[in-house]
Amino acid sequence: MLSCNGIENAVVLINYPKDAFHVPKALRSFISPDASLSAREILDIYVER
Repeated sequence: MLSCNGIENAVVLINYPKDAFHVPKALRSFISPDASLSAREILDIYVER
């Protein structure tokens, strides 16, 4: 398996806030090197930052 910057497996989560689909600049993306986390867990971690 190829790796990028030492990360062999990662999750890219793309998210729009509720009722904001197609709203300019509303799209958010999150990257996690821990592929075992759920989407909710990834978002909760970023909220805590």
